[in-house]
Amino acid sequence: MRKKDTQPSHDIKDYLGDYENPGYGIVSVAEEKDALLVKLNKLTFHMKHYHYDVFEIPFDPQDPFAKQKLSFFGDLNGDISSLTMPLEPRVKDIVFTRMPDKQLTDHAFLQTLVGEYDFPGDPTPTTIALRGDHTLVMSQPGAPNANSRPALALPSI
Repeated sequence: MRKKDTQPSHDIKDYLGDYENPGYGIVSVAEEKDALLVKLNKLTFHMKHYHYDVFEIPFDPQDPFAKQKLSFFGDLNGDISSLTMPLEPRVKDIVFTRMPDKQLTDHAFLQTLVGEYDFPGDPTPTTIALRGDHTLVMSQPGAPNANSRPALALPSI
């Protein structure tokens, strides 16, 4: 049952990005004039806000996906971290997990972060190196190396 007069819990831009499921592939969410443009493989959906963090494909008698809903979910930090879609009638909604910002796995961008850093209060320099094409490694003398994991997005400065 639709809850009237509700708003999404986030700005529309917070929902945008790519979400992945190992069996179904990647769902890409883009902004489209007061709506979302959702692409899954070769399917494209124009979705309008339904209630809270739920969006719906508007009714169209010619569209077999009309009235289907997509739900977004947040993590403990309040960031949008996944979405679900009902793609199979006999199973629970399929979960797609948000992928990191593409820039955070781009070799050229990561290369700009490589170097030696001095942090206030720490007399030991920290070295950031690139391992392979997509992994940053942080090292300090006498400490084990730490591999980076891409965050969902670059922090706002």
